[in-house]
Amino acid sequence: MKNKIIKIIGSSLVVKEATRLVYGRSLSSLLVEQALRLVKPFPEVTAESYQAAVKNGNLPYEIPAYAVKMGFEPWLKYRDVVSLTKYARAHDRVIFYLHGGGFWQQPTLFHYHFLTKLANKLQAQVIMPIYPKIPVFTAQDINQMVLDVYRMLCQKYPKDTQIIMMGDSAGGGLALAMLEQLSRLKLPQPQQAFLFSPWLDVRTDDPQMKLIQPNDHLLKIADLQLRGRLYAGKLGNSVMTRPLLGNLNDLPPIVAFTGTHDILNIDAQKLQKRATETNSNIAVVTYAQMDHDFILFPIPEARQAIAKVVNLVKKSNLC
Repeated sequence: MKNKIIKIIGSSLVVKEATRLVYGRSLSSLLVEQALRLVKPFPEVTAESYQAAVKNGNLPYEIPAYAVKMGFEPWLKYRDVVSLTKYARAHDRVIFYLHGGGFWQQPTLFHYHFLTKLANKLQAQVIMPIYPKIPVFTAQDINQMVLDVYRMLCQKYPKDTQIIMMGDSAGGGLALAMLEQLSRLKLPQPQQAFLFSPWLDVRTDDPQMKLIQPNDHLLKIADLQLRGRLYAGKLGNSVMTRPLLGNLNDLPPIVAFTGTHDILNIDAQKLQKRATETNSNIAVVTYAQMDHDFILFPIPEARQAIAKVVNLVKKSNLC
Protein backbone atom coordinates (compact mmCIF):
# COMPACT_ATOMS: atom_id res chain seq x y z
CA MET A 1 0.00 0.00 0.00
CA LYS A 2 2.80 2.41 0.93
CA ASN A 3 4.57 1.83 -2.40
CA LYS A 4 1.27 2.33 -4.26
CA ILE A 5 0.70 5.69 -2.55
CA ILE A 6 4.24 6.77 -3.37
CA LYS A 7 3.69 5.84 -7.03
CA ILE A 8 0.41 7.83 -7.15
CA ILE A 9 2.06 10.87 -5.60
CA GLY A 10 5.01 10.53 -7.95
CA SER A 11 2.70 10.29 -10.97
CA SER A 12 0.80 13.36 -9.83
CA LEU A 13 4.00 15.36 -9.49
CA VAL A 14 5.10 14.24 -12.96
CA VAL A 15 1.77 15.37 -14.45
CA LYS A 16 2.02 18.75 -12.72
CA GLU A 17 5.58 19.31 -13.87
CA ALA A 18 4.75 18.20 -17.41
CA THR A 19 1.81 20.63 -17.48
CA ARG A 20 4.03 23.46 -16.35
CA LEU A 21 6.65 22.67 -19.00
CA VAL A 22 4.18 22.21 -21.85
CA TYR A 23 1.70 24.99 -21.06
CA GLY A 24 3.91 27.37 -19.09
CA ARG A 25 1.47 27.41 -16.17
CA SER A 26 0.30 25.21 -13.32
CA LEU A 27 -2.18 22.38 -13.71
CA SER A 28 -4.36 24.03 -11.05
CA SER A 29 -4.61 27.24 -13.08
CA LEU A 30 -5.66 25.29 -16.16
CA LEU A 31 -8.38 23.51 -14.20
CA VAL A 32 -9.62 26.80 -12.70
CA GLU A 33 -9.75 28.36 -16.17
CA GLN A 34 -11.83 25.46 -17.47
CA ALA A 35 -14.15 25.80 -14.49
CA LEU A 36 -14.59 29.51 -15.22
CA ARG A 37 -15.48 28.65 -18.81
CA LEU A 38 -18.25 26.31 -17.62
CA VAL A 39 -19.60 28.07 -14.52
CA LYS A 40 -19.45 31.72 -15.67
CA PRO A 41 -19.35 33.19 -12.13
CA PHE A 42 -19.65 36.79 -13.40
CA PRO A 43 -22.89 36.73 -15.44
CA GLU A 44 -23.71 39.50 -17.88
CA VAL A 45 -26.33 42.10 -16.99
CA THR A 46 -29.85 41.16 -18.05
CA ALA A 47 -33.18 42.97 -17.69
CA GLU A 48 -34.03 40.63 -14.82
CA SER A 49 -30.73 41.10 -12.98
CA TYR A 50 -30.97 44.87 -13.51
CA GLN A 51 -34.40 45.04 -11.86
CA ALA A 52 -33.17 42.87 -8.98
CA ALA A 53 -30.17 45.17 -8.49
CA VAL A 54 -32.45 48.23 -8.41
CA LYS A 55 -34.71 46.52 -5.87
CA ASN A 56 -31.82 45.50 -3.61
CA GLY A 57 -29.70 48.63 -4.07
CA ASN A 58 -30.66 50.26 -0.77
CA LEU A 59 -30.72 47.16 1.41
CA PRO A 60 -28.19 47.11 4.28
CA TYR A 61 -25.22 44.77 3.87
CA GLU A 62 -25.21 41.57 5.87
CA ILE A 63 -21.82 39.94 6.43
CA PRO A 64 -22.12 36.32 5.19
CA ALA A 65 -22.18 33.64 7.89
CA TYR A 66 -18.99 32.07 6.53
CA ALA A 67 -17.19 35.43 6.82
CA VAL A 68 -18.42 35.90 10.38
CA LYS A 69 -16.91 32.49 11.23
CA MET A 70 -13.60 33.72 9.77
CA GLY A 71 -13.69 36.65 12.21
CA PHE A 72 -15.08 39.46 10.03
CA GLU A 73 -17.33 41.96 11.77
CA PRO A 74 -18.67 45.50 11.30
CA TRP A 75 -16.03 48.21 11.81
CA LEU A 76 -16.93 50.66 14.57
CA LYS A 77 -20.53 49.37 14.34
CA TYR A 78 -20.88 50.54 10.71
CA ARG A 79 -22.76 47.83 8.82
CA ASP A 80 -21.35 48.96 5.47
CA VAL A 81 -17.71 48.67 6.57
CA VAL A 82 -16.25 45.24 7.31
CA SER A 83 -13.22 44.62 9.52
CA LEU A 84 -10.96 41.73 10.46
CA THR A 85 -8.81 42.23 13.57
CA LYS A 86 -7.98 38.72 14.83
CA TYR A 87 -4.49 38.71 13.27
CA ALA A 88 -3.61 42.35 13.96
CA ARG A 89 -0.97 43.63 16.34
CA ALA A 90 -2.68 46.73 17.76
CA HIS A 91 -3.03 49.22 14.86
CA ASP A 92 0.49 48.83 13.46
CA ARG A 93 -0.64 47.79 9.98
CA VAL A 94 -4.00 48.21 8.23
CA ILE A 95 -5.09 46.91 4.83
CA PHE A 96 -7.68 49.26 3.35
CA TYR A 97 -9.32 46.99 0.78
CA LEU A 98 -11.65 47.87 -2.10
CA HIS A 99 -13.34 44.76 -3.44
CA GLY A 100 -14.14 44.01 -7.06
CA GLY A 101 -17.37 42.93 -8.70
CA GLY A 102 -17.97 45.41 -11.50
CA PHE A 103 -19.35 47.98 -9.01
CA TRP A 104 -22.38 45.65 -9.04
CA GLN A 105 -21.63 42.65 -6.84
CA GLN A 106 -20.74 42.33 -3.18
CA PRO A 107 -17.47 40.68 -2.06
CA THR A 108 -17.38 36.92 -2.58
CA LEU A 109 -16.07 33.97 -0.61
CA PHE A 110 -12.85 34.28 -2.64
CA HIS A 111 -12.38 37.85 -1.37
CA TYR A 112 -12.86 36.85 2.24
CA HIS A 113 -10.44 33.92 1.95
CA PHE A 114 -7.88 36.14 0.22
CA LEU A 115 -8.13 38.84 2.89
CA THR A 116 -7.81 36.25 5.65
CA LYS A 117 -4.56 35.01 4.08
CA LEU A 118 -3.17 38.53 3.77
CA ALA A 119 -4.18 39.52 7.30
CA ASN A 120 -2.58 36.39 8.71
CA LYS A 121 0.68 36.71 6.78
CA LEU A 122 1.00 40.45 7.44
CA GLN A 123 -0.43 40.47 10.98
CA ALA A 124 -2.65 43.28 9.75
CA GLN A 125 -6.13 44.56 10.38
CA VAL A 126 -8.42 44.63 7.34
CA ILE A 127 -10.93 47.40 6.70
CA MET A 128 -13.17 46.91 3.67
CA PRO A 129 -15.85 49.48 2.76
CA ILE A 130 -18.94 47.87 1.25
CA TYR A 131 -19.49 50.78 -1.06
CA PRO A 132 -22.92 51.41 -2.67
CA LYS A 133 -23.53 49.66 -5.97
CA ILE A 134 -24.74 50.45 -9.46
CA PRO A 135 -27.30 50.82 -10.97
CA VAL A 136 -28.83 52.64 -7.97
CA PHE A 137 -25.66 54.60 -7.22
CA THR A 138 -22.89 56.01 -9.40
CA ALA A 139 -19.21 56.90 -9.23
CA GLN A 140 -19.88 60.09 -7.28
CA ASP A 141 -21.65 58.21 -4.48
CA ILE A 142 -19.14 55.36 -4.44
CA ASN A 143 -16.04 57.55 -4.38
CA GLN A 144 -17.50 59.80 -1.68
CA MET A 145 -18.32 56.86 0.59
CA VAL A 146 -14.83 55.35 0.21
CA LEU A 147 -13.21 58.74 0.81
CA ASP A 148 -15.28 59.24 3.97
CA VAL A 149 -14.23 55.85 5.37
CA TYR A 150 -10.59 56.48 4.52
CA ARG A 151 -10.68 59.87 6.26
CA MET A 152 -12.23 58.25 9.32
CA LEU A 153 -9.48 55.63 9.32
CA CYS A 154 -6.80 58.34 9.25
CA GLN A 155 -8.50 60.18 12.12
CA LYS A 156 -9.02 57.12 14.33
CA TYR A 157 -5.59 55.51 14.05
CA PRO A 158 -2.12 56.80 15.03
CA LYS A 159 -0.21 58.73 12.36
CA ASP A 160 2.55 56.10 12.26
CA THR A 161 0.09 53.32 11.30
CA GLN A 162 1.21 51.54 8.14
CA ILE A 163 -1.81 51.84 5.84
CA ILE A 164 -1.75 49.77 2.65
CA MET A 165 -4.46 50.37 0.06
CA MET A 166 -5.44 47.39 -2.07
CA GLY A 167 -8.16 46.58 -4.54
CA ASP A 168 -9.07 44.03 -7.17
CA SER A 169 -10.82 44.49 -10.51
CA ALA A 170 -13.29 47.40 -10.14
CA GLY A 171 -11.84 47.95 -6.68
CA GLY A 172 -8.36 48.18 -8.20
CA GLY A 173 -9.42 51.00 -10.49
CA LEU A 174 -11.28 52.63 -7.62
CA ALA A 175 -8.12 52.44 -5.51
CA LEU A 176 -6.08 54.27 -8.16
CA ALA A 177 -8.83 56.90 -8.54
CA MET A 178 -8.85 57.32 -4.76
CA LEU A 179 -5.06 57.78 -4.60
CA GLU A 180 -5.27 60.46 -7.31
CA GLN A 181 -8.10 62.17 -5.42
CA LEU A 182 -6.14 62.12 -2.15
CA SER A 183 -3.28 63.81 -4.00
CA ARG A 184 -5.60 66.50 -5.42
CA LEU A 185 -7.10 67.15 -1.97
CA LYS A 186 -3.67 67.18 -0.28
CA LEU A 187 -4.80 64.43 2.12
CA PRO A 188 -2.52 61.79 3.69
CA GLN A 189 -1.65 58.94 1.36
CA PRO A 190 -1.30 55.28 2.35
CA GLN A 191 2.26 54.03 2.57
CA GLN A 192 1.84 51.90 -0.55
CA ALA A 193 -0.83 50.40 -2.80
CA PHE A 194 -1.49 47.15 -4.67
CA LEU A 195 -3.88 46.78 -7.60
CA PHE A 196 -4.98 43.29 -8.61
CA SER A 197 -6.30 42.90 -12.18
CA PRO A 198 -7.49 46.52 -12.01
CA TRP A 199 -10.25 48.02 -14.15
CA LEU A 200 -8.48 51.28 -14.95
CA ASP A 201 -10.77 52.80 -17.58
CA VAL A 202 -14.48 52.01 -17.48
CA ARG A 203 -14.85 52.78 -21.18
CA THR A 204 -13.16 49.41 -21.87
CA ASP A 205 -12.82 50.34 -25.53
CA ASP A 206 -9.29 49.46 -26.61
CA PRO A 207 -9.53 47.34 -29.81
CA GLN A 208 -6.73 45.05 -28.58
CA MET A 209 -9.06 43.73 -25.88
CA LYS A 210 -10.95 41.83 -28.58
CA LEU A 211 -7.82 39.77 -29.22
CA ILE A 212 -7.75 38.63 -25.58
CA GLN A 213 -11.53 38.11 -25.24
CA PRO A 214 -11.47 34.43 -26.39
CA ASN A 215 -9.14 33.61 -23.48
CA ASP A 216 -11.01 35.64 -20.85
CA HIS A 217 -13.81 33.51 -19.41
CA LEU A 218 -14.74 35.93 -16.63
CA LEU A 219 -15.27 39.28 -18.34
CA LYS A 220 -17.12 40.37 -21.47
CA ILE A 221 -16.21 43.67 -23.14
CA ALA A 222 -19.80 44.73 -23.96
CA ASP A 223 -20.97 43.90 -20.44
CA LEU A 224 -18.17 45.93 -18.85
CA GLN A 225 -18.95 48.84 -21.16
CA LEU A 226 -22.57 48.81 -19.94
CA ARG A 227 -21.52 48.66 -16.29
CA GLY A 228 -18.99 51.40 -16.98
CA ARG A 229 -21.66 53.76 -18.33
CA LEU A 230 -23.88 53.07 -15.32
CA TYR A 231 -20.97 53.68 -12.98
CA ALA A 232 -19.78 56.89 -14.66
CA GLY A 233 -23.17 58.59 -14.49
CA LYS A 234 -22.79 62.37 -14.65
CA LEU A 235 -19.00 62.13 -14.33
CA GLY A 236 -18.69 60.79 -17.87
CA ASN A 237 -15.04 60.71 -18.92
CA SER A 238 -13.70 62.13 -15.65
CA VAL A 239 -10.42 60.73 -14.30
CA MET A 240 -12.56 59.44 -11.42
CA THR A 241 -13.90 56.86 -13.87
CA ARG A 242 -10.75 56.65 -15.99
CA PRO A 243 -7.91 56.82 -13.45
CA LEU A 244 -5.54 55.41 -16.07
CA LEU A 245 -5.49 58.94 -17.52
CA GLY A 246 -5.14 60.73 -14.17
CA ASN A 247 -2.10 62.45 -12.65
CA LEU A 248 0.29 59.71 -11.56
CA ASN A 249 2.68 62.06 -9.78
CA ASP A 250 2.81 62.44 -5.99
CA LEU A 251 1.33 59.00 -5.39
CA PRO A 252 2.72 56.34 -3.05
CA PRO A 253 4.54 53.31 -4.51
CA ILE A 254 2.06 51.20 -6.49
CA VAL A 255 2.38 47.62 -7.72
CA ALA A 256 -0.24 46.22 -10.10
CA PHE A 257 -0.68 42.53 -10.88
CA THR A 258 -2.20 41.42 -14.18
CA GLY A 259 -2.55 38.29 -16.31
CA THR A 260 -2.40 37.97 -20.09
CA HIS A 261 -5.74 36.09 -20.24
CA ASP A 262 -7.48 39.18 -18.84
CA ILE A 263 -8.93 41.78 -21.21
CA LEU A 264 -8.00 44.45 -18.65
CA ASN A 265 -4.34 43.55 -19.12
CA ILE A 266 -4.26 45.98 -22.05
CA ASP A 267 -4.91 48.98 -19.79
CA ALA A 268 -2.51 47.65 -17.15
CA GLN A 269 0.25 47.75 -19.76
CA LYS A 270 -0.79 51.30 -20.64
CA LEU A 271 -0.43 52.18 -16.96
CA GLN A 272 3.13 50.89 -16.99
CA LYS A 273 3.87 52.92 -20.13
CA ARG A 274 2.46 56.11 -18.60
CA ALA A 275 4.32 55.47 -15.35
CA THR A 276 7.60 55.13 -17.24
CA GLU A 277 6.92 58.31 -19.23
CA THR A 278 6.07 60.31 -16.10
CA ASN A 279 8.76 58.71 -13.94
CA SER A 280 6.09 57.57 -11.47
CA ASN A 281 6.72 54.90 -8.82
CA ILE A 282 4.44 52.30 -10.39
CA ALA A 283 5.35 48.75 -11.35
CA VAL A 284 3.14 46.34 -13.29
CA VAL A 285 3.81 42.63 -12.75
CA THR A 286 2.48 40.48 -15.59
CA TYR A 287 1.74 36.77 -15.23
CA ALA A 288 1.57 34.81 -18.49
CA GLN A 289 -1.72 33.02 -19.20
CA MET A 290 -3.31 34.08 -15.91
CA ASP A 291 -6.99 34.96 -15.74
CA HIS A 292 -8.73 38.02 -14.40
CA ASP A 293 -8.44 38.19 -10.59
CA PHE A 294 -6.20 35.13 -10.59
CA ILE A 295 -4.71 36.19 -7.26
CA LEU A 296 -8.00 35.21 -5.57
CA PHE A 297 -7.86 31.60 -6.76
CA PRO A 298 -6.25 28.58 -5.03
CA ILE A 299 -3.41 28.17 -7.54
CA PRO A 300 0.41 28.28 -7.28
CA GLU A 301 0.65 31.50 -9.30
CA ALA A 302 -1.63 33.24 -6.81
CA ARG A 303 0.48 32.01 -3.91
CA GLN A 304 3.57 33.41 -5.64
CA ALA A 305 1.86 36.78 -6.15
CA ILE A 306 0.68 36.90 -2.54
CA ALA A 307 4.20 36.10 -1.35
CA LYS A 308 5.49 39.00 -3.45
CA VAL A 309 2.91 41.36 -1.91
CA VAL A 310 3.80 40.25 1.62
CA ASN A 311 7.51 40.67 0.95
CA LEU A 312 7.03 44.16 -0.49
CA VAL A 313 4.87 45.28 2.44
CA LYS A 314 7.37 44.02 5.00
CA LYS A 315 10.29 45.60 3.15
CA SER A 316 8.44 48.91 2.96
CA ASN A 317 7.90 48.90 6.71
CA LEU A 318 11.66 48.63 7.24
CA CYS A 319 12.44 51.72 5.18
